[in-house]
Amino acid sequence: MKSEVSTNHASLSTEQPLMQNQRFLLLWFASICSAFAFPMYVLAEQWYVVKALHASYLLGWVMMATALPRVIFMLLGGVFADQWSNSKMMAVTSLCRSILLIGMLGLLFFHSLNFSWLFVFAILFGLLDAFFWPASESIIPHLVSNEQIVRANSILQTTQQLSLIIAPIIGGWIIYKFQFVGIFIACALLLLISSGFAFRIQEDEKEVHEKNNLRMELLEGYRYIKNSPFLLGLLAILIVVNFFISGPISMGIPLIVDQLLHGDSLALSYLRSAFGMGSLLGAILVGILNIRSKRGPLLFSILLLIGFFILLLGEINWLWQGMILLLLIGVGSILINIPLVSMIQEGTETSKMGRVMSLVMTISIGLMPLSYALCSSLLSSGMTIGYLLVGASCLVILFTCFAIWKFREVRQLD
Repeated sequence: MKSEVSTNHASLSTEQPLMQNQRFLLLWFASICSAFAFPMYVLAEQWYVVKALHASYLLGWVMMATALPRVIFMLLGGVFADQWSNSKMMAVTSLCRSILLIGMLGLLFFHSLNFSWLFVFAILFGLLDAFFWPASESIIPHLVSNEQIVRANSILQTTQQLSLIIAPIIGGWIIYKFQFVGIFIACALLLLISSGFAFRIQEDEKEVHEKNNLRMELLEGYRYIKNSPFLLGLLAILIVVNFFISGPISMGIPLIVDQLLHGDSLALSYLRSAFGMGSLLGAILVGILNIRSKRGPLLFSILLLIGFFILLLGEINWLWQGMILLLLIGVGSILINIPLVSMIQEGTETSKMGRVMSLVMTISIGLMPLSYALCSSLLSSGMTIGYLLVGASCLVILFTCFAIWKFREVRQLD
């Protein structure tokens, strides 16, 4: 598998520095604009429901309308990403989202942007996202060499982490100064600029393969993954990371403050910031280290450490303990996620890249709500956050031991 993929990507093996690779820079600039536009749009969407419509009880429906189409249509987006130009898909979806925001501006101008219209726009925005992300994740191996994939993903992930911190602050300031008109204009312009950068990316020609109907294309992608123990092992790890680590940690932080620390909103902000800073630091470390050897053993070692840190997190008594542990968990999660996604990209044939990466995105996005639902059910039944974290840590450790035994291809990956 690995040798086949190396051959498939041979045309990208020139060791041109990333910061001198014009095609990667265009992708990076397009990603920056899109990464800042989406959190700003979500912030505006939620605040509009609460303040302009005075319908906070409907907020969950709008959030669902944005998220659900992304999960449902992500695999379909992967099929299209294998058949069409990834850069053009990114450009068209960004342009369409910009047009949607202009439409929202028009309705806002005529005082007609009610909940029904907002719900429709949220669905369309989420639907376009389902086609944008598989294309943006699949394009990287077409633009850089195998040796640079980890570093390229690190740069893009660092941008994503920064946008999650900075974009809501910028969006809040724009709403405060220029109301909703200003935030919709800003998001539309960012997406329009993102579309312009994406249109300029020149990809290598894709390998020509016979186009079947959508059902056959999806089945072909499923069989391809099923017959690859290497990909199955990596996807299993990704499932565990998102379901038993990211979900319980994201949902558990407020409960840690309330049940274990008996703290206030300031303590909550400290813990959130510690986890966010850990994720950002992890993304930077991956880019600096660009580890190319013993990646399988390192992956399992970090997974075991995270399981141990979660176990300790369920037993803390002091704020500083939680901040240190969440910082380390944040670093570790990114040290797993970025190399793991990079290994999937390296180990996938280019003709199947879109479908495989769409499954990766579906796992990353789709499992989080399921994890939240399970955690909520367990907490509603009387389980404390301490016991929940201990249970999650035990499952992570047990799975890692099983994976070390079962997934030889991943364990021996150099």
